[in-house]
Amino acid sequence: MADTVGWTSLLPPLAAIVLAVWSRRVILSLFVGLWLGVTMLSDWNPIAGLRVLVADFVWVQVTDPWNVSVLVLMLCIGGFVQLIVSSGGAAAFAATLYRLVTDRARAQGAVWGSGIAVFFSDSANPLILGPLFAPLFDRLKLSREKLAYLIDSTASPVCILIPITSCAAYVVSLLAREYSDLSLSGTPMTAYVHSIPFQFYAVASLFLVPLIGLTGIEYGPMRGVEAERMKASGPRLRPDEARDLSSPASPVVGVKPGSGASGTAALATVALVILAVLLLTGGFPNAGPLEALAAGRSVPAVTCGFGAGALVLGGLLLARRAMALREVLENWARGALGMRDVLAILLLAWSLGAACDALGTGDYVAGLVERTITPVLVPVLVFVAGAVISFATGSAWGCYAIMMPIALPLAIQTGIPVPVVVAAVLSGGVFGDHASPISDTTILSSMGAGCEHVAHVRTQLPYAVTAGLAAAAGFLLVGVWPSAWVLLFVLGLMIASAFSIDRLARGRSVG
Repeated sequence: MADTVGWTSLLPPLAAIVLAVWSRRVILSLFVGLWLGVTMLSDWNPIAGLRVLVADFVWVQVTDPWNVSVLVLMLCIGGFVQLIVSSGGAAAFAATLYRLVTDRARAQGAVWGSGIAVFFSDSANPLILGPLFAPLFDRLKLSREKLAYLIDSTASPVCILIPITSCAAYVVSLLAREYSDLSLSGTPMTAYVHSIPFQFYAVASLFLVPLIGLTGIEYGPMRGVEAERMKASGPRLRPDEARDLSSPASPVVGVKPGSGASGTAALATVALVILAVLLLTGGFPNAGPLEALAAGRSVPAVTCGFGAGALVLGGLLLARRAMALREVLENWARGALGMRDVLAILLLAWSLGAACDALGTGDYVAGLVERTITPVLVPVLVFVAGAVISFATGSAWGCYAIMMPIALPLAIQTGIPVPVVVAAVLSGGVFGDHASPISDTTILSSMGAGCEHVAHVRTQLPYAVTAGLAAAAGFLLVGVWPSAWVLLFVLGLMIASAFSIDRLARGRSVG
């Protein structure tokens, strides 16, 4: 059937994209796209399509051994994140940096450093760092909008750049499906790691934060907000905010005695176990360390790492009597259950990918692009498409699920290196998510910082666009010259743009 479907093979993914933009519900959109695809495979019988959807697609994905291992991994990561957050360990990491803060530049640098330290969850990051640094920002007369921007700019970007996060595991699981269907050589984890130097938006966004903090660059609505804040005498809060700022000497909420050491031990356990399992499954000591790490089985390694980390952290909490056994188990279970939307997206994405394979969607799109689009434009077009989808839906993960089955066949057909196209999808997803007013991290950042949500979106958007345009220029260049050195061009362009816009803003203020 794949040979005769032709352009109609585009209908299922297009339906998922259009519905996601209109409804902003990724799970519903993926389901409708999948249902349409299996209905087409069932001779346009929607009732038969439902049966085929469950029996031949979703059930097949649920029972696939690789997919099961990924689902278990997601549960383990969710449980660990909830456990370390509820124990106060994550807040303790940020509190260590907090004690070193003495001025406005260091305050912004501390938020940036703490955001990188709390790398394991883009949703936990804003809710930990916002209440932690809000009293300090009030004392130093830094706006809550600036705080929201800083924590938002280290949430999703840092998670996508570190290979042991749940986001990385999610991306690798999507890549694994495409690697299997396209019979690609190498491993999904290798492709992900090699894509990191090409993830121009995430790197640029992270780099822009300390640049702003050290140089005092301010433009767009943020400039007016910061000027207003410097004139104010008291804290600038949301009308409904109930945070107690009467004791600025003790701003750290949730840090319990010993929680920092427990969190450090748990994270060290995660890293060591992941490293050990990667080495062992990669053939060490018969193979060299680097060769073994590249060939190691990433999903079992990360699963074992986060499982061991949860056991160590739970044991330490019990030993310190910081939690009862029931509390430890309840917190882990709450975190695992909190991943249910992620699991649903994964299953539907895998199933939609299988339906598109059966319809020949990837082959048709690749052939169409080969005939109508210059190959050098593929990276920038993938980046722009991902940004639009992510911005409209507020979900970078949904963008990845929709774009990966389309982008990788394009890479193979046009000769663009796979890591470059993977990075274009990821950068577009992060850019759209970062700028979107309906993104969960955007909403959580304004909540955590205690500022009006609309104000956060308005003040953050010019900085996001600065990094986004520089990233787009990088993906345009990398289509011609697929080298990691392009990252330096992206950063240089972003720095020059930021200084130029700041200079123009200062000139208008003086005028």
